[in-house]
Amino acid sequence: MSKKYKPKWRKSPFDHVWYCLVRNQEQMDRALELLGSGWQEPFKAIPCAALVTSYQVANERTYCILQIGDTSDWNPSAIMQTLVHETAHIWQRVRSAMREDQPSDEFEACSMEYIFQNMLDDYDRSQK
Repeated sequence: MSKKYKPKWRKSPFDHVWYCLVRNQEQMDRALELLGSGWQEPFKAIPCAALVTSYQVANERTYCILQIGDTSDWNPSAIMQTLVHETAHIWQRVRSAMREDQPSDEFEACSMEYIFQNMLDDYDRSQK
């Protein structure tokens, strides 16, 4: 895990939700600080492999933080499975923010692909 990695806020298709990936408490604090909300929250407050937490600020935009800790003893398949799983949670928040109960199958697939690619790129950056 890289000490140089800095979380990068990404925008969902149509800008309904912003999301980022963090790997430790310092990065979590930085991501929350960038929201300007005064939130303070422990990294991975729930003991699990990874999780997505979401926040809403005064302008009613939703922000999601994908938290994934040390994966040095994980195999590549476990990393991919976890990123896909957490991407689905981000997509669920996007769908909710859009007030869309039944998006087309293709729109949903393309949106999840877009979010997953961003999270995979950020995960890769966090490993360098």
